[in-house]
Amino acid sequence: MMCLDPSKMHSERDVCLQKMKAHILKFVHDKKLSGGVTTVNGLILVVLVLVDFGADGNFIDADLVA
Repeated sequence: MMCLDPSKMHSERDVCLQKMKAHILKFVHDKKLSGGVTTVNGLILVVLVLVDFGADGNFIDADLVA
């Protein structure tokens, strides 16, 4: 669960990046995501940004209303 919380991802950066990459690849393999390598690389980049952004303590606990 820690790897799903951007404010905590940075504490286990490498582990979370590996787990998130594995999930992204599984979604593409299972055809839940389309776009192949471009999609995978884009989503991994987003995860990297979230991990590094969260390391600065920039995330605030909040309930988001959709």
